[in-house]
Amino acid sequence: MRLIITLNHLPDAEILSGYLKSKGIDNQLDVIKNSNWEDTNYGDVTCNIWVYDENLLPQSLEIANEFNANPANPKFHVQSSPAAQSNETSERQPKSKIRNIGIQSPMKEPLGRITLFLLLACIFVFFFTSTESLTTENDADPAASQYLFFSPMKRTLLFDYPLAFENLDKLVQTFGVETIQKNENLPNYAQILIKDINQTPYWKGMYDKVVTHLQDPSLPWNFSAPLFEKIRQGEVWRFITPAFMHADIFHLLFNMIWLVVLGKQLEQRMGSARYILFVAIAAIVTNTAQYLAGGFSFLGISGVLCAMLAFVWMRQRQAAWEGYFLQPSTMGFMMAFLGLMLLFQTISFYAEVAFNTSIAPPIANTAHMSGLAVGLLLGRMDFFAWKN
Repeated sequence: MRLIITLNHLPDAEILSGYLKSKGIDNQLDVIKNSNWEDTNYGDVTCNIWVYDENLLPQSLEIANEFNANPANPKFHVQSSPAAQSNETSERQPKSKIRNIGIQSPMKEPLGRITLFLLLACIFVFFFTSTESLTTENDADPAASQYLFFSPMKRTLLFDYPLAFENLDKLVQTFGVETIQKNENLPNYAQILIKDINQTPYWKGMYDKVVTHLQDPSLPWNFSAPLFEKIRQGEVWRFITPAFMHADIFHLLFNMIWLVVLGKQLEQRMGSARYILFVAIAAIVTNTAQYLAGGFSFLGISGVLCAMLAFVWMRQRQAAWEGYFLQPSTMGFMMAFLGLMLLFQTISFYAEVAFNTSIAPPIANTAHMSGLAVGLLLGRMDFFAWKN
């Protein structure tokens, strides 16, 4: 089924639909009335005409374009009456199907069980994880300042948790944070262990490698750091679980609002099984891309939300009758926000290369951009079309 034309005048749409029927072209007329009172276009009607047989698409488009250019052309005003059509003729001729679809505010749609689970899971994980940063005022030893210490749950949910961090955890448990910070009264074997931790490679992302190479092109590319350390040990849940963690209450609140607005639209139209698959694909792709670009220390469901955003935008153009609701102004605002963050990252990249100074906020731009790409791709697939 392919969309051939969108009209804003119902009588014209009915005339064209009837004319297509008279030419033996089976079609469906969707009448979409905007019933969202919050929208400035409340009450407007949009009429979409869909043709079932794609072999008839060129002929249908030609007729639709000709009608759009001159709707008053007498040839389109097909006269039909009970006296002029027998029952046999009406049975042989394909009928145009008219459906009325109301566009409601997404806030009025029901919250699905999967979206509710994602919402509660993110809230639960947020309140049971915390990040502590160890720094030393005198920078006595790099080992005490360049590593982060994570809560037990966060260690389990991060995309990866390298061996270097595990060894540092053991050192902290033995001697305590304060002793390691001050680097005082540590036995020789502890000093050796700290040195060994500093020299244990772990994946920090391609971003740092590119910056380092541009700063000094004579330095060789070094890809000896191990990749996917925990995932290669069978902890495959890490492909998805970084999406459940958030940095602060504002990060959580912003993402949960968008999860409610977008997630329940997808769940209602896809059904639970395909919605779970969509979220899993988006999480795996965006988390993996972010890990390869910037290392393991990232969190948030925003990559998945960007996939949802792009998916809704694409479905509005591919299959408007599915009723996804996203105002152009909203899409424009989100794209401007993401573009601004990408611009900051680009400026920071230049500052790092030229002046060895980073000014970018800790935002997972790779997850955002890969999420948009995934959403656009999945939005073009009939597999994720409306469940009915």
